[in-house]
Amino acid sequence: MTAVARYARRAEEATGRDTAPSLAASIEAIATQAGVEVVGFGDVREALTPDFLHLPQGISLGVVHPAVTLLQNRRGPVSDRALARALSDHRDTRGQAVLEAALRRIAEYLRAEGYRYFCCPPEVDPMETPFAALMVRRFSHKAAATCAGLGTVGRHGLLNHPEYGPHVGWATVVTNAPLPVNSPEFESRCGDCGLCVSACPAGAISGRPWRREDGMVRMVDVDKCRTVLDENERATGRRTCGCCAVACTKARLIESSIL
Repeated sequence: MTAVARYARRAEEATGRDTAPSLAASIEAIATQAGVEVVGFGDVREALTPDFLHLPQGISLGVVHPAVTLLQNRRGPVSDRALARALSDHRDTRGQAVLEAALRRIAEYLRAEGYRYFCCPPEVDPMETPFAALMVRRFSHKAAATCAGLGTVGRHGLLNHPEYGPHVGWATVVTNAPLPVNSPEFESRCGDCGLCVSACPAGAISGRPWRREDGMVRMVDVDKCRTVLDENERATGRRTCGCCAVACTKARLIESSIL
C-alpha cells in the first residue's frame, strides 16, 4: 500500500465512513495525523499574483507555539518574566518540522488525485534558509488564514487565531482541487484593545485596525521594528523581541481565566 493510500485509509477511518472520504476530510486527516492543530480552507484568489490564479483554493495549516500549550496546562501561577521568556521567541523548530511534513504529505495526496498545487513553507529566518524565505514572500499565510476564516489581523500586524492569538506557526498550500471554503474574515476583532501598541519598545505599531478592504496599508513600521531586533541581537545574541505578541497572548490567557 502506498503512503497516499495509507493516508486515505486513515482519513476514512477518522471520518467514520465506509466510502472514500471527501478531499477536504482526507486533507484534514492527513494534516492532523502529521501533528497540525489548525486546518482551514478558503478562496484565496484576491491574494494571488497572476501566475498563481490557476490555484484558487487555499489550505491553511497551523501549529500552536508550545509555550501557549504549556501555559494552558500549567499548575500554579506564572510570573510575568517567565511568561515573556516562554513566548518571546517565535522560533519553534518542532512546529516547523510538523508543517513541512504535512506539506509533503498533502502534496503527495493532491498529486495522486490529479490536482495541481504549490506549497508555501512555514515562515523561517531569511538568514538561515534564504531559499525558503524567498518562497514565503510569494504568498501571505495571513491572507490564506483570513480567507479561511481562521483568524483576523491584529494591530501588531500578526494573525490572531481566536483561541491561540498570534502564537501560531503557519504554512499554506494553494491548489485547484475543488474544496469547500469557509467564510472569510473582513476586519480586526481587537476592539478597543491597544496593549500591543503600548508594549512595542520601538513605537512601530500605528494602532490602526486591520480591514481587508485596506489592502496592503502598512500597520507596522518595519524599519523601527528591525532596529529593536538589531539591538537585541547585539545585546543577547538572539534576534527576537515579541513584546507585542506577548502582550496580546497574555491578555487572551487572562480573559480566558488561564492566568
